[in-house]
Amino acid sequence: MLKGNFQSLFSAGSTPSRATVEWCLLAMIRHPDVQSAVHRELDALLPRDRPPTWKDHLGLPFTLSVVYEVLRHNSIVPIPLLRCTAGRTRIGGYDVPKGTIVMPSIWSVHHDPRHWEEPFAFKPERFLREGRAFRPPSFVPFSYGKRNCPGEDMAIAIVFTYFASLMQRYSVSLPDAEQGVRQLHGVANVVLLENVCFKKRF
Repeated sequence: MLKGNFQSLFSAGSTPSRATVEWCLLAMIRHPDVQSAVHRELDALLPRDRPPTWKDHLGLPFTLSVVYEVLRHNSIVPIPLLRCTAGRTRIGGYDVPKGTIVMPSIWSVHHDPRHWEEPFAFKPERFLREGRAFRPPSFVPFSYGKRNCPGEDMAIAIVFTYFASLMQRYSVSLPDAEQGVRQLHGVANVVLLENVCFKKRF
């Protein structure tokens, strides 16, 4: 049992984080204007000889909002772990008996026009308010309720730091923005990038 728990911890902690960083890189390739804005923000806050840390996130709201938008736009884990109703209840006007398996769809929440203006557009600025990055209630990449992902804050800190560190040092591009890109959709939405060009910025 302990071994199984450790396996779950490592797989759940590493695969989605790696996938999120790769989706962040693809977003920068597809949206060079956003990549330029991230570079400007990093350059304005950090000296070139100091890599970013999670402590810098308050001074890098646009960079953090890019991470949030990648998590929303791509919904890395579109359907989280299944739930089971503890008692009879009603969901969306339907009677749901006790013991029913329930599958929440994070992808549907993240692409619902009732909650998101232009939900299929990539717009990091939707997560900015008064110069700070924020998470609206309909932003649920780690599921919701009592049993959402316990590693949510750690995962965001890791992805932000890794992504910001890459962007501080490099510009990323592809010879063709859609060539060398393979998307795999399943339990996790992952992207496989080939021939990505990392150009040193300094």
